[in-house]
Amino acid sequence: MKKMEMTCIGCPNGCDITLTAEDGKIIEVFGNKCPKGIEFAENEFFHPMRTFTGSMDVIGSTEGAHTVSCRTQKEISKADMLAVAAEIKKYKIKLPVKVGDVLIENVCGTEVDIVATKNVH
Repeated sequence: MKKMEMTCIGCPNGCDITLTAEDGKIIEVFGNKCPKGIEFAENEFFHPMRTFTGSMDVIGSTEGAHTVSCRTQKEISKADMLAVAAEIKKYKIKLPVKVGDVLIENVCGTEVDIVATKNVH
């Protein structure tokens, strides 16, 4: 039997939820104040997803900036987070960069792009 404790982010309540599973099946979810908590707990158990945020080195800044902040355009599997972090360290971005510019396409085969979250000149 496996228990997972988590704080739900499905709505503003921030419920402390406990999920109990056995043999890969959910037996019980409790602590949620709304139905979104059950959905959140099930997703977190079977397919945890996260938005990656980080920074990438830049080349040629006229403002003294050394990095540009970035994120994934949408959530990726939690299991891919370390690989994505390692991948972005391999790049040096040429300036200028605007918010929303794609910095890396299909990062680590996730079918998700890394985009800039800051304007850097």
